[in-house]
Amino acid sequence: MVQGEVNDTMASFRRIGWGVLRGAIGLGIAGVLIYFTLRKTGADPWQLLAASDKRFLALMFMLPGAYLGLGAFRWFLLLNVQGIELKGADAVRLCLIGFFFNLAIPGAVGGDLVKMAHLARHTPGKRTEVVFTSVVDRLLGLMGLFILAGVMVLISIPSLRQLDEVWLQAVTVIVALGSLGGLLGVVLIELRGKLIAVRWISALVDAAGRWLPRRVVQIVMKMTNALELFRCNRRAVAMALLLSVAVHFTIAVTLFCGGAALGEQRLGFGDYVLTTQVANAVAAVPITPAGLGTRDAVVAALFSGMGAVDEKAGAIPVMFSLSILLWGIIGGGVFTLSPRIRYPVQSEFLEK
Repeated sequence: MVQGEVNDTMASFRRIGWGVLRGAIGLGIAGVLIYFTLRKTGADPWQLLAASDKRFLALMFMLPGAYLGLGAFRWFLLLNVQGIELKGADAVRLCLIGFFFNLAIPGAVGGDLVKMAHLARHTPGKRTEVVFTSVVDRLLGLMGLFILAGVMVLISIPSLRQLDEVWLQAVTVIVALGSLGGLLGVVLIELRGKLIAVRWISALVDAAGRWLPRRVVQIVMKMTNALELFRCNRRAVAMALLLSVAVHFTIAVTLFCGGAALGEQRLGFGDYVLTTQVANAVAAVPITPAGLGTRDAVVAALFSGMGAVDEKAGAIPVMFSLSILLWGIIGGGVFTLSPRIRYPVQSEFLEK
């Protein structure tokens, strides 16, 4: 018994150690990318900050709280559909904590895992619903990105052709194709019942189930089932989708405020919206925590290609990253001051 407890403790330490190592490596990569972004553009963010318009600067640092609140309301709405009556304040609290853990776990979904773990721990009878709802929440978040990205790429095709860097054109095309692919995937899932009745499609699905790795099949089935759970409440899903679009639009407004604070006048608002969607799509790849560094490099390259002054093109995304770090620190403070969320004890976490 003692040996088993020792083994469990050692396993926990190893998991924590690997998590810390991954986070440190991710932050190191982010730091290197930010360094080279600043070096390439010749930006001095501290000097530009000192001379910035403090009104737009303050707005830029406050707006992440707005899109975090919109994301928390979206999650709250979807949980209610499943009969999980989470308190609004706890939804915001968990989203802030998830935002903090995004800085510790590479990619943009680490915080989702933490939110799922904490909520599932306190809802033992509805853990499946918690996981599926969190998956749907993430999918709808991506759908909001797909919609804005697809629309903005189509609108901006003439200006995208003028970009000097071929890789930038390739990235925007890939994001646009990914957006269309995501929208097509949702349509196919919506028509799943009719399509599966077609003989050759049914045979193809059966063959894929036999040949694909079991883990892949399970993930696909879970994602499909997650969307099926909400078919009977399309109004809530539509509202959640609108909230997703609002989240990504607010992120673009945040970046725009950074440009306005530095007096950047060569970029139009549409350039900020397009750049935000492309950069966030790249930042979703689990390379660095919360996409730090990768987002900065893509934003700086696109802004420079669109005609922005190089030093401002490099400083704007770095300022945006500072706002993310600020709200991550706030989330860490909330986590520290929330013992009933930190520890798996009986609590009044859910309304009864």
